[in-house]
Amino acid sequence: MGKTWYWPKVWYDYEVEDRKLSAENIAFFGMAPFGARIFPTWEEANVVLQSQYAEERTVTVRYNPSNPLNAFLVVRVMSADFIFVLVAGIILLLAGWLCTLTLRGKTQPVIATRQVRRS
Repeated sequence: MGKTWYWPKVWYDYEVEDRKLSAENIAFFGMAPFGARIFPTWEEANVVLQSQYAEERTVTVRYNPSNPLNAFLVVRVMSADFIFVLVAGIILLLAGWLCTLTLRGKTQPVIATRQVRRS
């Protein structure tokens, strides 16, 4: 059986042009809450929940002006770790591609020849 992991979940109310709305998205594009921070115990997750999103606390809600129902609290599109891995992967792919281009046509196939004698 796999290990159980926890992350804080919140529900919040906000108002757009005199329209009362509710949402529960913490992070942009449905990414894991708190920048993919998950916690091995509920107590650890609850500490973050209470420190950042205590009940009745005022928070800044960001929403899509074209669709105000699409709302979130955290704007974190990509973490620095993700960007580093992405850039490193692209560099490695380009290096491999350049190696194949420089070696193409420079190697000669090995042809084995053998003399046959007839008696």
